[in-house]
Amino acid sequence: MKLLIHLNELKYRCYYILITQIINTLICYYYKEHILIWIGLQHIKNNFIYTNITEAFVSYIYISILFGSLVFSIPIIIYHIYLFLLPGLYKKDSLLFKSWIYNYIIIYFMVYLILFYIIIPNIIIFFISYETKELLIFIPKFQEYVYFILKLIIYINFCTCIPIFIMISKNLGYYNYIIKLRPYIFMFIFLISAILSPADLISFIIFALPMIILLEFSIFLVI
Repeated sequence: MKLLIHLNELKYRCYYILITQIINTLICYYYKEHILIWIGLQHIKNNFIYTNITEAFVSYIYISILFGSLVFSIPIIIYHIYLFLLPGLYKKDSLLFKSWIYNYIIIYFMVYLILFYIIIPNIIIFFISYETKELLIFIPKFQEYVYFILKLIIYINFCTCIPIFIMISKNLGYYNYIIKLRPYIFMFIFLISAILSPADLISFIIFALPMIILLEFSIFLVI
């Protein structure tokens, strides 16, 4: 009987999360132009182009799903996971779980504020600076820019998980085990970097190096 109660609770939590993601995705699609400005479009002076009749629509859908189902929904998903686990937690475990959630949400929003207001604008300004009227003219393609931003956001989500993962392993007593698994964690970081980065060595290093530094820094802080 208790198992059925827990399964029903899990089912309803999944429904809540799914409905939240759908609503967030629809809202993001309605405000898609505002999101484009938010992800740095105002720093590109040239007009974007698209060469496929469905390209703009599909790109807008990708943006809406990513922001609706990931960027704006992750705190809500974590909150429902906490509510599902709460009946089985002791008071001490509940307080510890709350501290993890608060720390993650603070890091999560801080990282996104830095990403959208510092990192993305400076990346765009840096790469556009290579444009010269005599030799090089930058003609941005809408879909490629959207894919670049999507990969960057997914990458940032992996980065925000690293310090929380190390902190949780420390609190649960698995810290030494994580240290022993460090080579395999590096391999996982290299795999993620290979998937998200363009097919060249420099981009691969640019994606992998910050995650490795963040991992080592997080390990150093919890010692």
